[in-house]
Amino acid sequence: DPERLYRVPYTALDADRKKPDLAVAPPFTELIIGTGEGAGEARPQAARALARRLVELKELGEINAYDDVALLFRASTGFGEYEEALEDAGIPFVTVAGSGFYNRPEIRDVLNILRALSEPSNDAALAGLLRSPAFGISDPGLYLLRLHSGEPQPLLAALEGDLGYLEEADQEATAWVRDFLAEFSPLVDRIPVAELLKKIVDATDYRAILAASHIRLWRNLDKLLQDAHTSGLVRVRGFFEYLRTLREVGAREGEAPAEALGAVRLMTIHKAKGLEFEVVVLADISRKPLARAELAYLLPETGPAFRFDRLEGSPLIYNLARYIDQQQSQEEENRILYVAATRSRERLILNGHLSLRWGKLTADGWMKSFLEVLDLDPESLGDVAEGWSQVSLPNGREVGVWVADALEPGDAELAALTAWPESEAQDLYASLEVVIDERTDDGKTVELERDWRATGKRLHPPAVVVGALVHEAIRSWIFPGDTELKPVLEMSALAHGLIDPGQRERAIREAEKL
Repeated sequence: DPERLYRVPYTALDADRKKPDLAVAPPFTELIIGTGEGAGEARPQAARALARRLVELKELGEINAYDDVALLFRASTGFGEYEEALEDAGIPFVTVAGSGFYNRPEIRDVLNILRALSEPSNDAALAGLLRSPAFGISDPGLYLLRLHSGEPQPLLAALEGDLGYLEEADQEATAWVRDFLAEFSPLVDRIPVAELLKKIVDATDYRAILAASHIRLWRNLDKLLQDAHTSGLVRVRGFFEYLRTLREVGAREGEAPAEALGAVRLMTIHKAKGLEFEVVVLADISRKPLARAELAYLLPETGPAFRFDRLEGSPLIYNLARYIDQQQSQEEENRILYVAATRSRERLILNGHLSLRWGKLTADGWMKSFLEVLDLDPESLGDVAEGWSQVSLPNGREVGVWVADALEPGDAELAALTAWPESEAQDLYASLEVVIDERTDDGKTVELERDWRATGKRLHPPAVVVGALVHEAIRSWIFPGDTELKPVLEMSALAHGLIDPGQRERAIREAEKL
């Protein structure tokens, strides 16, 4: 269309294999719908209905293994309800890594512990370690650690002092933190990061902590260990740079992760580009894309178009530009839908919900589009008793439609539970025998002489502190020119008692020269 260049014409896909797999029975496209008072109630219903259907297909032999199934989402914000539904049904799953994967709470906690070990003078990392489920100091306890003396003090220095002012539970937690730091800090940059992470997880019983929660979060922890093993890195700082690169380039795009074997995969459509699966579920298709009016548009058809706040109505040229922008956005949504639907080899399942609004069931997003193609009225679907019905597409193909009754958590028939923590899988790597020679580290346990604390007025910083700053920079593998150098040296200088700003600045300059 020369007048709408943003519109890409589509041609029908011709199947390479005219006959389906013998184990797969028609219809090969299914629409599974949950209902509820609103999206907050209806979305979990749709997820539970899908989980029950996956269990049925597995029992019928139409799903050979759960790693043949992929749930594709328009956005990662839809993962939560489906993870819970799969967990309730006993279906193993893994959320495929992406830039958001490393921001998940369970992953962020473990990485924060690793950072605190490598940068003990980093108060933010150490505070995260103290508040993590593995150690669990209370908020008041953390506050007292920081401000008990009346002035803010580095957390590491506070941990080394008298902790009698804390509650008994917090004293136990901080004592555990001190022992943990003393045991694991010497291992940093001396053994592979994967080995160090495994030791951290084992020492803190972090896998058990995650397994005790509602969602099987320990699977994501396994993925983090897999990433660490894949990196092959020893330096912790290098590993964090490796993770930063994964975030920036879009981790695992186009890759079928090895750790997902035997588990349903949850991923965004963007991550599924280039992949194919036996069974593809377009999940949460009732979620509406974010649509908002911009203050201004710049399009070839209209030129610049603005909305003025003080006008009662929008200018005509602005309304035209907004309409064209909406048309372009809709075409982009169609292209994304095309990519998602063509990831399937054998069966395509469309899953979403209908919400009760003003006394009527309504559909949004792609669900609304599918129902229009099938000539189905959302309100009439609410009157259908639970069970399957078949609807014909314009080309004569059949689509199975199932509107599920209300399901409670655990209503789905339980699949065979994955054994845990026992597993037949081979270890990712052989255990290392770590021997620590303390003879080279005798001086590290000796408290530095801090007579300059009393006044803080000496302009020339003590040589022992400058040396400690240099050691901290080398240990962190940060060098002059790196933006992270000054903050690290600043915290280290404070930890070693340089309270005068001028004295700290001079110590940092001298450390940079060395």
